[in-house]
Amino acid sequence: MEHMRDIDDLIKNIVHEEDLEAPSSGFTNSVMDTLMATNRKAKAYKPLIPKYILAGITALLLLIILLPIMSGYQVPATKIPWLDKITNGFTMPHLSITIPGEISYILTSALILVLIQVFVIGTLYKRMHR
Repeated sequence: MEHMRDIDDLIKNIVHEEDLEAPSSGFTNSVMDTLMATNRKAKAYKPLIPKYILAGITALLLLIILLPIMSGYQVPATKIPWLDKITNGFTMPHLSITIPGEISYILTSALILVLIQVFVIGTLYKRMHR
């Protein structure tokens, strides 16, 4: 504690001995002009997830869905019967599509995240930067 008092006294003596420089006459105005200029610049919306990453995720999801369908691989059914009825109901001419439960959960989660980004975050950003 004594050491801190010595440092405080030393700083007070140095500041007292050395006169502080006064700012120039237009210092406050120049600072305020600079601040106002930075506030006037337009701010553009930048999404959290760039478009090329969303495109890559979409391509990966399509690949994950199409590979098992084309190869005839079937994953065991989930333990949620109503979800199995929905996901197994997709049909194409001469091709029965069975979407595994894990993939449907992934797709639903990805859709929810995209909707949150597009609507909620976009709306909040626009409100904040009007």
